[in-house]
Amino acid sequence: MDLASQALIIDYDFGESNKQVVNAYKLYCGPFKPDQVTGRCPKSWTLEASNNTADWTVLDSRQNQEAWSSSYNNSECRLMEFENDTAYRYYRFKATAAQSGTVLEIV
Repeated sequence: MDLASQALIIDYDFGESNKQVVNAYKLYCGPFKPDQVTGRCPKSWTLEASNNTADWTVLDSRQNQEAWSSSYNNSECRLMEFENDTAYRYYRFKATAAQSGTVLEIV
């Protein structure tokens, strides 16, 4: 995904009568092939929630995160925790920057 022109957005719908309270998530970066770089890992992003897809609430926002330590045959996992006690139907992860350059790789 090339972040030069737009953010990468990943949406999730828990279903009409299945709202969920989310207050943590994990991000994995890597493993990479020897010719790839950890610069493709996310650097800045938000996690947003909604019950109607028109009005979004920012639950978590991370900017300028330190470099990931992924390598060949090894991935790094980061646990992101935040305060939230409201159940939502829709969640979306919006990545706005990669560690370097404009290419972001989400697996």
